[in-house]
Amino acid sequence: TGREIATGKSMETALLNMAKRIGSEKIQKTTLLIISGMRAGGNLATLLEQTGTNMREMDFVEKKAASNVLMYVIFIFVAVAVGAPALFGLSTILVETLTTLLAGIPEAESVTLPFTLSTISVSVTFIKYFALTFIVVIDILAALVLGLVSKGEEKEGLKYLPALLIIGLVVFFGVRIILSGVMAGLLQ
Repeated sequence: TGREIATGKSMETALLNMAKRIGSEKIQKTTLLIISGMRAGGNLATLLEQTGTNMREMDFVEKKAASNVLMYVIFIFVAVAVGAPALFGLSTILVETLTTLLAGIPEAESVTLPFTLSTISVSVTFIKYFALTFIVVIDILAALVLGLVSKGEEKEGLKYLPALLIIGLVVFFGVRIILSGVMAGLLQ
């Protein structure tokens, strides 16, 4: 840039050529702002100092926004990969346990209570398949949301889908195995 100015090119042309060589959109916009300021009669040193300060502040704000986005991504990932499957696993074991307990209770017709214990008409197999279906659907939707939040495009989140599915299913079946062992010991 200095050589171009020394060989007779205008400062505007030299700055625009520098921005083109660097290839950064930020530098190009900043260069256009500096040129506009010079055309308006501004002091070049003051313009450069102000621009440098503004660019550092903008960089800080971008880093802070990126860290906030990362926190959202981590929260969504953990909630969908661990939290939801664990709760679904717990609920399926709860339904199995209640079905087993209620099957062993005889019906008492002469006693009037404010509530009644009756048989459950939803099968345990249906509850398991329902939970598995919802885990898969939630993982797909969460992957799309993660892509939108982190990269701005939903399809960018599909790279998270295999990890979400694997972790979610492992957590679901792990919770089911652990809780069914605990409940089997309590029901005996």
